[in-house]
Amino acid sequence: MARRNATILVVDGDSRIHKACSQAFSDFDVRIASNADEASTAFEASKPGALVVETTLDGGVDGLTLVDQLRTSDPDLAVVVLTATPSAQSAVRALRLGVDDYLIKRTDSMSQLKQSVRDGIRTHTRRAEVSRVLHELTELNDAFLENMQTLQRANLDLESKFDAAGDQDPDAWRVLVVDDDVSIVALLETLLRSQGFEVDGANSGAEARSLFAEQRFDVVVTDKNLGDADGVELIGEIHVASPDSVPRCCRFDYS
Repeated sequence: MARRNATILVVDGDSRIHKACSQAFSDFDVRIASNADEASTAFEASKPGALVVETTLDGGVDGLTLVDQLRTSDPDLAVVVLTATPSAQSAVRALRLGVDDYLIKRTDSMSQLKQSVRDGIRTHTRRAEVSRVLHELTELNDAFLENMQTLQRANLDLESKFDAAGDQDPDAWRVLVVDDDVSIVALLETLLRSQGFEVDGANSGAEARSLFAEQRFDVVVTDKNLGDADGVELIGEIHVASPDSVPRCCRFDYS
């Protein structure tokens, strides 16, 4: 899975940390800031995937306040605290802010920092991907429900048209359903057969013409937009082939 952004923002007043992070993350684009103001400017310019921050900063805004501000702008920002002034209070505060790790500056800090930053980026990338997929599934579900409602309304319209078509026995009617969407044809076939009609389905204009050439249909239901034909033109062709079917030809646009 690709990381969401190959930029790391390092916020620390110690130039030695700047140099160490630039060397440790040579495969990333490392941006450096010495205080909260510089960090905010760099954040807006680069939208980093991860933040490495010291709790104690010059300029009046401490590192954890900065974390809170930047996380408000980007909840998926991976955050690792690397501090020379650890305390139980700052550790608890960092935990409540949901930082990915809280490290104390030591001789082996860089190896731990590298692993923590990479783990944090992976975690937040997965979280963002899950959120995106859930959003897409919600949209697909809403579209499915909307299509089902459209089809149900279409079925009610069909029933009213059939009821008004005359006193011919509905059980003797043959219905041709034409749509390039196989699922819609299957659904309408099921609905119409449940009402006692004999139904054939076609998934293209060519298939519909072939079926109509072989047998007579009393009712034709066609989508307006077919893959190889226009539903309106298809009704015109059926009118020429079988004028008696025209009063019972129905055109629907499911798009």
